[in-house]
Amino acid sequence: MSEYRPVRREQNQVSSSAPRFFAPALPDAGEIALGAEEARHAFQVLRLRPGDRVQLFDGKGAMVDGQITAGNRREVRVALCGQLVVDAEPTQAVRVFSALPKGDRQRQMVDWLTQLGTAAFFPLDTSRGVARPTAGALQRLQRAVVEACKQCGRNRLMHVGTPRTVDELCEPADGQTEGHLQMFGHVGADCRPALTVCCSTAWKCLDVAIGPEGGFTADEVSRLRRAGWQAVSLAPHVLRVEVAATIVPACIAAGQALDQFPRTPA
Repeated sequence: MSEYRPVRREQNQVSSSAPRFFAPALPDAGEIALGAEEARHAFQVLRLRPGDRVQLFDGKGAMVDGQITAGNRREVRVALCGQLVVDAEPTQAVRVFSALPKGDRQRQMVDWLTQLGTAAFFPLDTSRGVARPTAGALQRLQRAVVEACKQCGRNRLMHVGTPRTVDELCEPADGQTEGHLQMFGHVGADCRPALTVCCSTAWKCLDVAIGPEGGFTADEVSRLRRAGWQAVSLAPHVLRVEVAATIVPACIAAGQALDQFPRTPA
């Protein structure tokens, strides 16, 4: 995108009233055609018309202002009016590995995680899990990420990864492990508060594992601890899965907004 002068803005400066649309392949200039799904959203849901201003984002950190020039049920055409690269990502990477709740609560959980700046989400297959991460479920979660980014102004999609098992979480990490903090939500007298661990440990990448509403089994807890995962408490009472998964990302996002983070290794 060498024809433009990117402008880097801080996370709390990103704001616009223009409707946002996902365009995974933004051209350098000219006009772009968006497909039927975005056309339906533009013309049938938002009732937009040619001449209306919009924003396009590519899911990889770039956003461009545009203006609708034409469209129908099959596509909407947008003329690019300039380039603005917005870095609204947290300076530290938070990855969440979580059992899936039932029904629409899955979409709600992914929506919240996306808004909070979580870098990646991986469904976690556990012994007591009640919802299995099918291919259809993963596609719905990926669509939920896009919709959340449209609403909150985030220009980089949260990655939705392939399902993981507890055994896979316990495997030795590949490559550099310095600054890699791993914790899992648990209930017990020996669990330190998650926020205390985050603030007292230097880290660059934080992995958080959340079990199903029945919790991790004793065997799963034992295996995670032996693999170096720290057991942490998330709240003074039991939480639903979709709420528990957002506790640590919310703490990190709030800390970064107050300039309390990052705490990264030198």
